[in-house]
This record gives sequence, structure tokens and C-alpha cells, in this order.
Amino acid sequence: AFKLIVTDPDSILDSLTREVKEIGPDGQE
Repeated sequence: AFKLIVTDPDSILDSLTREVKEIGPDGQE
């Protein structure tokens, strides 16, 4: 995991951001 963060931080951040967006602030999904 750490290797991925060091190798491609943008990819990791994008995945985390997508997870947060999928849940959404309303938490409906």
C-alpha cells in the first residue's frame, strides 16, 4: 500500500476521493 502511495499518489488519492464521493455527504448510497 505504501509503495503504491509513493509510486502513484495521485492514483491513491483518486481512489480515496471516489470512495468518499460514492458514499456522499448524505450517506444514501
